[in-house]
Parts: sequence; structure tokens; C-alpha cells
Amino acid sequence: MELKPQFTARVSAGTRLYYIDAFKDNNGRPFLSISEIPKGNSPVKTRRQRVFVHIEDLDAFGAAVADIIKKIKKDTRPGYVSKMRRLFKKR
Repeated sequence: MELKPQFTARVSAGTRLYYIDAFKDNNGRPFLSISEIPKGNSPVKTRRQRVFVHIEDLDAFGAAVADIIKKIKKDTRPGYVSKMRRLFKKR
């Protein structure tokens, strides 16, 4: 039986799509699924990659992701992110 997501968010990022889905397993326990899917114009032809995060790990996972994002933003030169966005939109 294929599970249907309760909630879904989609992020389009250059040659990749990310899906963040909330599911419930067969026992009714929620979990998070993060999928990376190459778009049709991607130079890399790979299959979908997934990470599953179970409910008992969501807070720690979310805190770790938020912490790493904060560190990356602090360590990145001003204007770098917007420059990369412009570069990838030209492709």
C-alpha cells in the first residue's frame, strides 16, 4: 500500500526538486520524508534520493538543520547567494 502525504512542500532549486512530505506510517506514527529529484534538464541522471526522519527525532533534526543554515549564512560572503541564484537562472 502506497502512503499518501498529509502535507507537502516543494522547493525548486536549479536542476533539482526537493519535496518535504509529512506521512503517517501503517501504525499511525508521523514521519518526515525529504526527497531530492533531478529535473529533466539535470546533467546528473540519478534516481530519487530520500531521507526519513521519525517523529522522535524531528526536534533534534530541525534544530540541527537550523543551526547549520545559520552557520552557513554567517560564513558566506555578502551577495554570494543572490549571485548564485542569478547564475543558475541563466541555465
